[in-house]
Amino acid sequence: MNRFRTYASFVRVSHSVFALPFALTGALLALHRTGNWGAIGYRLLWIIVAMVAARSAAMGFNRLVDARWDAQNPRTAMRELPRGAMSVREATIFVIISSALFLGSASRLSPLCFALAPVALAVAHVAPVDETTEYVATLKSLHSTAVQPQIDGQITEILVKSGDRVRQGARLMQ
Repeated sequence: MNRFRTYASFVRVSHSVFALPFALTGALLALHRTGNWGAIGYRLLWIIVAMVAARSAAMGFNRLVDARWDAQNPRTAMRELPRGAMSVREATIFVIISSALFLGSASRLSPLCFALAPVALAVAHVAPVDETTEYVATLKSLHSTAVQPQIDGQITEILVKSGDRVRQGARLMQ
């Protein structure tokens, strides 16, 4: 059960569940348009298997590609590969099995789905991977000063602008 949780987290199964209504809506629209309602349960089953398998393959591939960057980012360092909950070999096998399951489910849907399935996998596995990098930094001035009044009073005029260079002893305000 613990390994199942690791795999489910690896590909974010919850996101696949969220995407299911979109896949099923598309399937129902296609079925409505063609009017071919025969064996609808069979078709919907293979559509769900294909969608989850394709998404799992793509997500797993992305996790493999990003593992090095994920390890360096505090937000993603606890993902399965960077923290060692899953090996690269294990993740690679998972992606291969998910890809094969997608191809198999596409073949059960129709010859056209099977013919186009490698194109979908190629897009998922070879498409450019956009990377973003997050930085957190603290900027420190090379020179700084503390301004404290020697007497109580009211400032009526500031004699310098932000970024101006000032010499030691120069008046900053009146």
